[in-house]
Amino acid sequence: MELWINAAVCHPLPWDLGNTDVPGSELLNKGAARRMPAQMRKGISCALQALANAGTVKPDGIFMGTGLGQVDDTIGFLNEIEENAGGILSPSGFMRSTHNTVGGTIALLLTADGPNITYSHGLASLHWALLNATLHAEEHPTHNLLVGAADEHAPLLDALANVAGLTGRTTLTSGAAFAVVSAVRNATSLGKITGLWTALRANGKQWWTNEELSAPIDLVLFGSDPFTGALPVLPPHARSLDYRSFTGTHGSAPGQALCMALHKLNTGWSTDGMGTAVTSVLVVDQHGEETSAMLIER
Repeated sequence: MELWINAAVCHPLPWDLGNTDVPGSELLNKGAARRMPAQMRKGISCALQALANAGTVKPDGIFMGTGLGQVDDTIGFLNEIEENAGGILSPSGFMRSTHNTVGGTIALLLTADGPNITYSHGLASLHWALLNATLHAEEHPTHNLLVGAADEHAPLLDALANVAGLTGRTTLTSGAAFAVVSAVRNATSLGKITGLWTALRANGKQWWTNEELSAPIDLVLFGSDPFTGALPVLPPHARSLDYRSFTGTHGSAPGQALCMALHKLNTGWSTDGMGTAVTSVLVVDQHGEETSAMLIER
C-alpha cells in the first residue's frame, strides 16, 4: 500500500548545514527541556514540529528507529554501575539509557497511548519502523502515525572508529528526523512511500525484481555501515549520491535522507549537484549483509 508522508522534519538540515536552529524547540516545555540531554531535546523538538506541521495533536502510534539510542546516557549508566560496585543506582540513569527513551518520552509528553515501538538495527532501523507503520495503517487507515529516528554522537565512537581504521574515511555525527504518515493523502502531504524492501540478504546481488522497479528511478540516495565497508547494489541507469556527504554517519541518517528526498521532490533543490526536478527517489541502505530501501514519489 501507499504510505503518505504528511509532514517531515529533521535536524541538521542536509541542504542547509549552516542552519543551527532546531525545528520545534519553542514547542517543547521549557521545564522538560532543561531535564533532557541535548540530542534528545533536538529529537523530540523535531517530532513536535512534524506533528504541528501535519495538524496532528496526538499520534495514534509511534514507531521509532535508532542505531545506538542515547549512547551518552548508556555510557554514563555503565560507568555508574562500575563506580557503585553493586550499590544503589539512579533509576533515571537507567531509563535514559534505553533505546526507546525518545519514543517513550514523546508518548509521555503527549499522553499518547497507542502502540509505541522502537527498532534498533543499524541503518535498517528506520526502514523497519516504516514497515511497522505501513502494517498499522493498513488496519487503521484513519490513524495518523509518528515515525522517526534519532541518534547522538559520543567521543567513544570516534575512539572505536580510530581503532577500526576509519579515521579520515568517514565522519561520525548525530541527527534526528520525524515524519507524520497515514494511509490517506491530505492537504499537507509532501509525498508517498510506494515501496519498502527491508533487511534483504542480497549479498552483493540485485535485491529488487524488475516488476517492483518498473518505473524509472530519477535519483538514488544511498548509505552504508562504515564498519563493514559494503556498499548496496544500486539499480542501473539511475543517478546516485552517497547521502553521507550531507548527513555524516550515524544510525538515523536514513531519516535525514528521507527528508532530503522529500525536499528534492518538492523544491527541485538544484544547488546540490543532482540536477533539476525529479518525481521519484530511492533511498537504499546497506547494513552488513542486509539491504533496505524505500521508494518515495511525489
